[in-house]
Amino acid sequence: MTAVMPANTQSPLRVLHVAGSGCDDFYFKVSLLYSKAAWVFPKEQVTAYYAIGCPDGSWFLFENDVSNIEVEDFACYLKEHNQTQHDKRLSKTDTRAKSRSSSVISTTGSEACSTTCTSSPSVVSSDLTPHQQEQAKNVLIQKKANTKDLLKTKKNLILAVGSLGELLAFLSTAKQTQNLDVVVPHMFDFPGMTSYRALFEDMLGISVCGPDNVHNVVAQDKALTRSVLQEVPGVKIPKGQTLRIVENTNVEMKNLSPVEQAVKQQLHMQPPFVVKPAREDNSRGVGLVKKNDSYEAMLAKIEIAFSYGDTVVVEEFIPGREMRVGVIQEMAKNDLNEDEIVTKPIPGMVEYFMMNPDMPIRTETDKLTSTDSNNNDNEEKEKKPSTNNFVQTKCARTFTPEVSPELRANLERQTALAFQALAGRDYGLFDYRVHEETGEAYIIECCSFWSFSPISAISLLLENSYGPNSFQQAVMNVWQLCAIRTQEMRKNDLEVEEVFEAQKERSKNSSSEIDEEMEVEQMLLSPDNSGSGSTELSSNCLRARFTPLVADDENDCVFKTSTSGNLHDHSPVIRFNINKKLELPELPCDITSRENTRTGDVQQLANTIAAVNFGANFLRSVCTEEVVLDRLRCFVHIMLLLFLLPVSFLYAVYNYCLVSFDENSAQHLSFRKMKKLMARSVRNKQDGEKITILVTGGKMSKALHLARCLKRADPKKISIVLVETKKYWVSGARFSNVVDHFESVADPVREDAEQYQRDLLALCVKYNVRFFVPVSSPVSSVHDARFGETFRQSTHQYSCNAHLWNNSDKNHACLDHNSWSQLLLHQNQAVCLRPELCEQLDNKHTFAEFCNKNKLPGILQSFMVKSDDEVLRLNDKLLLEKEQNTSSNKTYVLKNLTYDPIHRLDLFQLPCSDQEMLEDYLEKVRDDGNAISATEPWQVQEFVADGAEYSAALLVRGGECKMLTVCESSASQLNYAHVHVPEIEDWVYEFSAKLGADCCALICMDFILAKASTTSGKSRTVHPLECNPRLHSQCSVFSTYKMQKQLGQAVLGIVPKQANSSPKNSPVCGGKPKQVLQPDEHCRQLFFLANEVLKVIPVCVQTSMGLRYGNSTSLTDFVHRMCTEQDADWDPADPLPMLFRNHFQLPLLLFSTLLSTRAWKKCDFCIGKVVETGGD
Repeated sequence: MTAVMPANTQSPLRVLHVAGSGCDDFYFKVSLLYSKAAWVFPKEQVTAYYAIGCPDGSWFLFENDVSNIEVEDFACYLKEHNQTQHDKRLSKTDTRAKSRSSSVISTTGSEACSTTCTSSPSVVSSDLTPHQQEQAKNVLIQKKANTKDLLKTKKNLILAVGSLGELLAFLSTAKQTQNLDVVVPHMFDFPGMTSYRALFEDMLGISVCGPDNVHNVVAQDKALTRSVLQEVPGVKIPKGQTLRIVENTNVEMKNLSPVEQAVKQQLHMQPPFVVKPAREDNSRGVGLVKKNDSYEAMLAKIEIAFSYGDTVVVEEFIPGREMRVGVIQEMAKNDLNEDEIVTKPIPGMVEYFMMNPDMPIRTETDKLTSTDSNNNDNEEKEKKPSTNNFVQTKCARTFTPEVSPELRANLERQTALAFQALAGRDYGLFDYRVHEETGEAYIIECCSFWSFSPISAISLLLENSYGPNSFQQAVMNVWQLCAIRTQEMRKNDLEVEEVFEAQKERSKNSSSEIDEEMEVEQMLLSPDNSGSGSTELSSNCLRARFTPLVADDENDCVFKTSTSGNLHDHSPVIRFNINKKLELPELPCDITSRENTRTGDVQQLANTIAAVNFGANFLRSVCTEEVVLDRLRCFVHIMLLLFLLPVSFLYAVYNYCLVSFDENSAQHLSFRKMKKLMARSVRNKQDGEKITILVTGGKMSKALHLARCLKRADPKKISIVLVETKKYWVSGARFSNVVDHFESVADPVREDAEQYQRDLLALCVKYNVRFFVPVSSPVSSVHDARFGETFRQSTHQYSCNAHLWNNSDKNHACLDHNSWSQLLLHQNQAVCLRPELCEQLDNKHTFAEFCNKNKLPGILQSFMVKSDDEVLRLNDKLLLEKEQNTSSNKTYVLKNLTYDPIHRLDLFQLPCSDQEMLEDYLEKVRDDGNAISATEPWQVQEFVADGAEYSAALLVRGGECKMLTVCESSASQLNYAHVHVPEIEDWVYEFSAKLGADCCALICMDFILAKASTTSGKSRTVHPLECNPRLHSQCSVFSTYKMQKQLGQAVLGIVPKQANSSPKNSPVCGGKPKQVLQPDEHCRQLFFLANEVLKVIPVCVQTSMGLRYGNSTSLTDFVHRMCTEQDADWDPADPLPMLFRNHFQLPLLLFSTLLSTRAWKKCDFCIGKVVETGGD
């Protein structure tokens, strides 16, 4: 293994090892075990210090080595120290009662006198003879001297029995510990992995080796880790859920224990599964619930897990191999011969073998075991606390497992993706289970620690990869990287100090009346009321931890903390007045008591800052001119929508009368027939077996339309449950007469993805759902696909009889009209893609790769960029190609791979000859919160300037296109009319065949149709731009009762009685599928009434009122459209949703925006939402 040593680093390194625990003896002993085993480098290379914290809150500081320190040393010293402190307090308070004491023994040196006390070890009973008293006295004095000097005799002890505040002050001021380069943590409890890391980086300005606080807050919480990794494409984790102890007010549950309440209300997984505490390590509390376990046995194992905390993770048990894979960062030279940090997988891997067939997972006994476990003498145990109580008891393992190249590549790829997604640093370790049948690898845990000892997992992996003693060089490399970070922090601190002093100097020169005091407007932390001591820190020390933002005036300077320990808040802002003195509150230094030991005080520091600043920040944010104008524009919209209610009502009455009296119109026949069927459905609601269909996306117009189609497929047997997130409980579609039940669920993106899955599953159980049809938003497509996969696998254990299938079309998964409902009673159906395919098609770049792999025609060239630097380098490359090939006029458009309502219309093009313009655009993207990064990459796609854009909505079932409609497209399409484009239809048919025989999904796609060359005479070329694995709103072109019924039957898999005749054979795929549902040629064009009314307002008035609804239309055109076209939400048999969507749903959403400070652009009447910056 080659070592690349960073430049400009001093030698020897000054390293501070931090060990111990403020939580319990277990973690204290484990931490001391690993810190003692940490590799000790020669003094010429490393000057080492060891800070060790005890569970009672006391701290010790050693120099060079702690290999000769044992747990009993700390126990004896603390016992004697506490007794000495006790004697001193008694000496001060009971001097007047000295004469009443039975006997007094004077201590040597400067120690205070002790009064007689039966509990004191320094008391000699007066009942003894004088000779016996003298002997006992000598024994006690010698014993006291031995315990007092137990640690003192170890010459490397620097500080004993100090508080955390005293330790920090000592490290900041003592000569031997100034200018430390690295902090190496060996604390394995949750505060040690999180808060203490932030403390040392923020208070001392020393970089901590390994992952930072933000990473560990997530990685040490298994529930949070799952929430992050399940969103990472290409990373697999076992199916699972989180159980939490919550207060329950249900009367039926009051007699049950909190654990049993959580099990009965929250647990939906079936054994076998693994239960583990969310915030524990070393497999503490981990248990395997087997398939044949009784309910009592399962409950007992879950109770053990809950004994370690109020949150437990339940994961599917993956039978097969258990492996561990590591990753490490080092400095290397890039192509430009510049130093950069690269992340490399460690070639070696570990495979564990569980020798007990009844326990195929690693438990606590497979990692650490107490040597006192067989000792029944409790008194002896208490007398000899030692790190030797814990020894490593590793189960059988090998560092040379048999791994196929495919599996190795998969493990390394998932490790790199997970390490990046969790914001790892320096090193990482991941545990996997490899399924014994499928060979799929699943991440089961992230292990973000390395003790830098020969017995550590990463050390062993390195030695087995690069040879003996290679881990020492790797340790030095990692510490050097950490030292570089420390140097950069100190450099920034000096720059901050210069800015601070310059600002102060300008203030002195500009005013003669200068206060001599400088103070912080907001107190960082209240002083400790217990009378504890304080630690004085200079203003320079505090300023060094802040970064200057802006000077409001010549006397004010605003600073922002460089690191915040809060995942859910921005770094707190502190405002200083230069003309006032800086006064710091006292730090809680004396934390020797159990109450003050909790390291949550460290996290409380950041939380207090955020809480104190909230009010002022809120007032400053709401008083800006932009926010005020946004609120005013919001109010105008609310008033307009309320005033437009009579217009909508008149439109509804006009169309109602039109279809009622025109007996020859198709709409009249549809209305009359649907009216009878709905009445019959209401009468027979309790009769027979209902087929319940769950439809998501209730706020959107397309969800309402699809619910109507599904209901009309078989009104007597179908029940519709419409679902939307809690924010959109005001959805107007809930008032539709085709919706039997409306429910709200958690938001999978802004709340909890796992809770979203649980909510949907609970609704499926509640309503006995047999069909899941998601109408997804751009951000929920993958979440719905994952639930669809879970829903399919939760099929009731009935067999599907072969005679139920229509033999004439068995391969296409379509059923005849008489048997489809019987089939649904026995198996669950989901109209959505598999999660992996959904993620692939939803990403514009991987969609292009999918098309190229399947040799589909017309694919545009595509690049993926993961940083601003990659964009700049690609731009240089494209500029060079353009110079070399002057005849080429290719341009490329830069666009976000995820849904971006702010920049989706920018169409910024490359190559850009103006470097400054490109950098300005990238800066704008960053400022808007959509920065290009490895986790949020962007696409650079070939741009077709001369062509027409179209969108296509299709239903794919069994590898064939069953429904297709094409319409002209624009950036914000709200008018739909079906058009016939053979080139696009042919391409769609070929694409559908590539999706596989098990595909059943509603998809929409965007195309650009390049104009034909007049000289070549060739047909037009179709280029697919993107594929969205969700339903498109243009499906509403199926507007008559007949077409809606056919569409509903096609979605459900019922063979329609009649289908449009097929066109001529396609030159691409050899012909159109037998039955493809398309809209009738005479169907009316669609619009959204409120949007058309607002477009009547002149552009100048729209601009002045903040309306953004496109070019204005004349009143004549508006009237003509009202008479010849149709509102997409209007249905004469279901009139209420149109009124409620426009005049109830959107006004209430606007009112919510009005009360907030969120920036917003416009109302989207099709989606049914307020388009907000950073919204959904």
